[in-house]
Amino acid sequence: MPNYSIIINGKSVDLQESDVNALHLTPVNETTYHHITEGNQSLQLEVLDMDLQTSTYRVKINNTIYSGNIELPIDLLIKQLGMDKVQGPALDKVVAPMPGLVLDISVSQGQTVTQGESLLILEAMKMENVIKSPVDGVIKSIDVTVGQSIAKSQVLITYETE
Repeated sequence: MPNYSIIINGKSVDLQESDVNALHLTPVNETTYHHITEGNQSLQLEVLDMDLQTSTYRVKINNTIYSGNIELPIDLLIKQLGMDKVQGPALDKVVAPMPGLVLDISVSQGQTVTQGESLLILEAMKMENVIKSPVDGVIKSIDVTVGQSIAKSQVLITYETE
């Protein structure tokens, strides 16, 4: 049974799939849901923005707006294993946080990218992982190809340096 983590007011709360199903959200349309609480009180939840590139969201619950970050299970695993700190402060390249298979490359040599922009998709542990640009920069070289198996810490993309 999958686990889910949400951050509420800066504190991580772990949920089981049964907890998520127990929320009994009733869809009103593509972005709005109703939830009936104890005492038959109704909460209205509306998803205002969700940006998977930057893993951020904004929701409105009964006219109060909340913002936060989405952490997918792979994000939590990467942090838990300490692989989110693989790259140093003088970043001129993106390295693989884990071994895997390159499924797609969404940038090209010479392209200007912004922090959080998708660079490529890496399949690892039967999951597709979007590797995002950690900085704003210009792609100097793409050091892998689609279909290539890669090792942990292998250079994926190199940035131009000044």
